[in-house]
Amino acid sequence: KLARVGILSFFSVLVTSGEVGFAKPDKRIFWEACSRAGQKPSACFYVGDLLDTDYIGSTTAGMKGVLLNRSGETISFPGQISIVENLLELPGALEKLRCTP
Repeated sequence: KLARVGILSFFSVLVTSGEVGFAKPDKRIFWEACSRAGQKPSACFYVGDLLDTDYIGSTTAGMKGVLLNRSGETISFPGQISIVENLLELPGALEKLRCTP
């Protein structure tokens, strides 16, 4: 998919559930990606469009998650959550998360 849309060259690490034997929201798939990148989860960001599998999965694994909410629908979630409605908002959201302990 990444090659088809022309963005494969932007990624140095790819992890698929078929390859590692577990899928999102299992913490282990996120930990595997961080390990392959040579980083601790707390130093990594994860952007996804599904609340349960992407945002909750990545943050439970210790990463800094961003929810991509293209529809702009109201998200019901206890606590503060980082949300962008389009990828143009992503740099600002990542900068805010970078400054958050």
